[in-house]
Amino acid sequence: MQLKLFKGDYVVYNLENNLNSPIFVDTKSFYYITKIEEELSLICLDEDIPKEVDGDEEWKLLKILEPLNLYLVGFLSKIEKVLKDLSINIFEISTLDSDYIMVKNKDLEYVCKTLRSRGYEIV
Repeated sequence: MQLKLFKGDYVVYNLENNLNSPIFVDTKSFYYITKIEEELSLICLDEDIPKEVDGDEEWKLLKILEPLNLYLVGFLSKIEKVLKDLSINIFEISTLDSDYIMVKNKDLEYVCKTLRSRGYEIV
């Protein structure tokens, strides 16, 4: 299985829930917005955000490069198990066609080395 490592550092933000849309995001890059009654969360490149906005910084983004759909089972859980056994915290993002994981910058080298040793390819 292949995973694509995205360039750049990503940040997870919890924004004011009354914002209609975070208009400062570069929509040509990966970004992910979730809005529910209690919160508005945004994941995007660190460089896209005004410096006065606080967030959980220094995340790297990896995409599972397998043809996925909502009915396939187990792709993400295999990676989760490997990283859980290493006590590595991950942030998961799923869309209709793709699954992503985010790991902290400080863990990236260890994560990539471990996944490669288990047969995963990081591109």
